[in-house]
Amino acid sequence: MKRRGLAAALLVTSILYALYVYTSTKNGIQIHNRRKVSAYRTPYKLSNTVPEPQISMPSSRQIHMHFYNPPRWFKNVSEVFKRCPRNCSMSAGKGQDYYDKDVVIFFSQTLGAYPEKKRRGQIWVLYGKEPPPLHHRHIRKWKGLFNWTMTYRRDSDIQCRYGHFESKFNSLLRSPNITFKYRSVVDSAKSLKPKGHASSTAWFVSRCHAQSRREDYVAILNKTQSVDVFGRCGTIKCSKEDNSQCLSLLSRNYRFYLSFENSLCRDYITEKSFNFYTKTLDTVPITRGFGGIHSLYLPPGSFIDTSNYDHIDELGHFLNYLSKNDTLYSRYFQWRKYYQANLNIIDPFCELCDRMHLPDVNTRYHRVYNNIHQWFFGSSNVTMCTNAEDLRK
Repeated sequence: MKRRGLAAALLVTSILYALYVYTSTKNGIQIHNRRKVSAYRTPYKLSNTVPEPQISMPSSRQIHMHFYNPPRWFKNVSEVFKRCPRNCSMSAGKGQDYYDKDVVIFFSQTLGAYPEKKRRGQIWVLYGKEPPPLHHRHIRKWKGLFNWTMTYRRDSDIQCRYGHFESKFNSLLRSPNITFKYRSVVDSAKSLKPKGHASSTAWFVSRCHAQSRREDYVAILNKTQSVDVFGRCGTIKCSKEDNSQCLSLLSRNYRFYLSFENSLCRDYITEKSFNFYTKTLDTVPITRGFGGIHSLYLPPGSFIDTSNYDHIDELGHFLNYLSKNDTLYSRYFQWRKYYQANLNIIDPFCELCDRMHLPDVNTRYHRVYNNIHQWFFGSSNVTMCTNAEDLRK
């Protein structure tokens, strides 16, 4: 009797749970709902977007995409989806070849002054990896055309960064859209010992007179910390053809490397910030960006953030102290025990391909940006970039 009673109770419980799941799904209640967070820390909401007419698209067929104006550094366009699990293809080039494709991708920095003609039901994607100050205002004329955004910003439809970090012990560290905490970097008897570097700092830079006024910051820092400037904006040259030679020079002779952004914009981190971590360099990066943004993407305890110092001289004095303290200096390399950097521009395109194969892609994602210029450059109420306010001795 007891067993029959227990079985009956379990049956009733199962039925009630099934009814709960059914009604929750029917009413649109989602368990484990992942809310996106915008670049300005508010719930993710697409302003200036409206639904577009729905076009049925079988999820099993190959999705044909076209990259209208790919940048020169984007190599092997036709092979971009080879590593993706879903069936997608990519062609490239200006002309009418794009018109019959399912998806058309436009590189934001080289948009034309006049928009192309769009076929009804076609999905247009704005793709960009650089901040607003490096763009033309031509984007103002492309209103009501783009359905999705694929940029470095966290409130993009598909976030596209220069790289990410993977834990050597756990699963992939995900985007800051998902709340997580980095593994704490603790002291260890096996701490890496730095080489006998000089105490000076290196800076490799080719874009002079940037919006961030980083050259002004370096000029002040140079009064307390010796900074050698390489590249087009400096007096020391390093071969562009042999990048390994420059990196070897950096690791051998310098304790610190300036990884300063060309623009102080929300969510923007330069490519060099990620590139630096893929190399085995016994050099500590010094970062400068919008609101300490690097702490969201880089391993803790692996870099020095200028925003933590009230004055530039204060940073310079700390660097001088750190140069003479090998024990403290070595702690900046302990991240290597737990993380590895991964540079990959393919992943966002795989996500784009996956999305196009979703059976409800039209109802869940099909929309259009009425004012893509405002979304990209901001407005009087939402500031996307800020002027330098840390140029204090």
